[in-house]
Amino acid sequence: MREKAASGKTLWMVGAGLLLAVAVSRGAVDASAGPPTHEAQWATKIRWQEYWSAYSQRTTSDEGHIVAGSTTAIAGRDSDAWYAKLDVNGNVIWQKTYGGSKDDEALSVLQTADGGFLFAGRTESSGAGKSDGWIVKLDSTGAFEWQRTHGGSSDDRLNSVVKTSDGGYISSGWTRSFGAGGADAWCLKLDASGKALWRKTYGGVKDDFALDMGCASDGGFVLAGKTNSSSAGKFDGWLIKLDSTGGMLWERRYGGTQNDAFNGVAAAADGGFAVAGENASNQDAMKRSWFVRVDGSGQVTWEYTRGEYGNAEAGYAIAQAKGGGFICAGQTVGYAYWLKLGPTGDKVWLRLPPRLLPDVPYSIQSASDGTYAIAGAGDGGAWWAKVSENGKLLWHKRWGGGPAGFAVDIRRTQDGGYVAAGRTYSFGDAARGDACVVKLSASGTVSWEKTYGSSESDAATSIEPTPDGGYLVAGEAGVRRGGKLDSDVWIIKLDPGGGIEWERTYDQSPYDGDPALSLTNDGGFVFSAHTGVWQTSVVKAGSRGEIQWQKQLGAPPAGTTPSSIKQTPDGGYVVAGYTTWLGAGNEDVWVVKLDASGNIVWQKTYGGEDYDRAYSVQPTSDNGFVVAGYTGSFGSTSSGGAAWVLKLDGSGNVSWQKAIIPRGARSPYATDSEPMSDGGFILVGSTDEVNNEHGSDLWWVRLDSSGSIVWDRALDLGLDEYGLSMALAHDGGFVLAGRSQVDETDSLNGGVVVIGVDPDGQTCAGVGRSTDSVVEDTTAVPQTAPVNPVNTKARVRRLNVRASLGGDRSSDLCSP
Repeated sequence: MREKAASGKTLWMVGAGLLLAVAVSRGAVDASAGPPTHEAQWATKIRWQEYWSAYSQRTTSDEGHIVAGSTTAIAGRDSDAWYAKLDVNGNVIWQKTYGGSKDDEALSVLQTADGGFLFAGRTESSGAGKSDGWIVKLDSTGAFEWQRTHGGSSDDRLNSVVKTSDGGYISSGWTRSFGAGGADAWCLKLDASGKALWRKTYGGVKDDFALDMGCASDGGFVLAGKTNSSSAGKFDGWLIKLDSTGGMLWERRYGGTQNDAFNGVAAAADGGFAVAGENASNQDAMKRSWFVRVDGSGQVTWEYTRGEYGNAEAGYAIAQAKGGGFICAGQTVGYAYWLKLGPTGDKVWLRLPPRLLPDVPYSIQSASDGTYAIAGAGDGGAWWAKVSENGKLLWHKRWGGGPAGFAVDIRRTQDGGYVAAGRTYSFGDAARGDACVVKLSASGTVSWEKTYGSSESDAATSIEPTPDGGYLVAGEAGVRRGGKLDSDVWIIKLDPGGGIEWERTYDQSPYDGDPALSLTNDGGFVFSAHTGVWQTSVVKAGSRGEIQWQKQLGAPPAGTTPSSIKQTPDGGYVVAGYTTWLGAGNEDVWVVKLDASGNIVWQKTYGGEDYDRAYSVQPTSDNGFVVAGYTGSFGSTSSGGAAWVLKLDGSGNVSWQKAIIPRGARSPYATDSEPMSDGGFILVGSTDEVNNEHGSDLWWVRLDSSGSIVWDRALDLGLDEYGLSMALAHDGGFVLAGRSQVDETDSLNGGVVVIGVDPDGQTCAGVGRSTDSVVEDTTAVPQTAPVNPVNTKARVRRLNVRASLGGDRSSDLCSP
């Protein structure tokens, strides 16, 4: 078996669902790749969305845990087996992935006598059939030692594995390659090297599945699952008692006229068993959580069913409680719960925790300290938790899944590389999100990546390299006041390695956020932010974040939203965004020129009857400005609007204005721009895929000084890609940053895309394609807006932010 590894070339793509704090066996990009050239630039993808599932976990000899499951780079793509070693508090010590070119999963794990680990699962990458049962032995560090596959020409899998007294193992699952017909329950006795000593099947002519296995007090085993052979209904819950050689001592079916199943089993101290499952044989035929206690011969002594009318539930895992009774875990309304049942099946307590642990709890186990460890999967990620004897959630951890993160700003650095800032849910505070900064070399290799956050949700929206080699980051920080969640503008000064030098928050109203940042020529900075009810705040600060002046632009019922701020050659500032209270339509582009003290020099709007927005403003060499964004009011060839570019003179008058629409596409827009030395411009943004009304491509366009198209390109990775920011490169090209997500309905899932492009707009072969865009002149008439600045007073305070290290997972976009 090989570990999947990514190669590193001049044009490459880093793919990571997580900014990992530990090494992953897939490997990293070759950092020795040379600088970008015009013949072959690079394309980098960071924090690719990953889908993680934890199917099994066991307490280890050091009081930590071993977790096993699977990981998939993109939903619906091939998976790899994944396992992680945790400390006693659930923190990841190391993790590994193993797999081949197809689907591979680890479904059950245990610690071996030598301190290593063994997992059972399924593999499609090797073996005799479509999928085979798979046994893999690891050493104590997770390094691969050996593997064996078991199966025939069809689908086979091993769902459970337990140790036997002779140093070997018993593993069970189901097979379609052997047995009486359909799928049959399947049990294998393995020696210490994983070689099968015997294999046996159990079932009838229809489908029968073993889903879990437990050890019996007499040296035998019990299989739990579901059967459709001779069942009372569609499927019945099913138990099979085996002796130590796999001989069947008895089998029992449990259920009614609908689909019923057992998902987990635990041996009881008296020789009986307790099972967790789901029962739909009830009045509304809706699945209910179902926990059944049987004696040593399979006779029911009690059962407990829970669920609400109209809501599907299921029980997935069960463990013997320390003081008698059982701890059970299940799912209700899409979220995990756990409960304790007494020795006679009475409910002792039920815990429905805050919605931190979505979806399915696949495994629960008693720990030696009297607590219980639970692991599961949901919302694209794996999770694990520890609960006390009375069910209190002691801690929970999440790995992957959910929104993976995105970059909203990228800048060129003094060393020839780049720095990008945004947000991640993949490490740091994975439940709420943290600000994230990634440092890249000139060839796109990740030099370092870190998160910064408080106890609430945090994000970075702008970043600027500072003259001392460090960075200034602007974002928004979640804060709680009086029990309510609020947000403040948040500025962090970082040293060259990403360490925090100082940080400040600025609080003016119940909501302050989405700041745009610009360094000033006096060593300080200025930011514009959305504050209050659709208002704009502009704050000028010194080199340590101390406020020098602050203004509010617009007053209720006025509505303005800033997107970009830049210092102008005269020492003043220009702010661009959009407004809902001035101008001609629903929303209009809004541009404000301020002097060095924040007083309004002029303020104008540009738009038509529909929605028009500015996302970027840049001063030009002729003392004017270029404004880039979106128009729904202009662009005759596209019903979904157009990207919009306005060239303004120093007084805000329109020199020219253009709507840009790729042929066959809809809803293009430009989110960032850069003036070029020849008087032209580069735009980056997004457009719907050509002739595909559901997808989106990252899109970049070169305009000459009059607004005509020189060339245009788009990136299609097979998902949805969005361009958000750009920076000029040292070699005459430029770098684009944005987001790639799973689909347009899942607006945060995905990863960061960073692309190095040569001066002609080219990347590697097949990555950037022409979109054959057309340009139309537009007819927006600028309107002078009322001058209404208001002095404000923000409170400045420290947030006491924490910083976390990350790690890089890489893959090459342009490899064969």
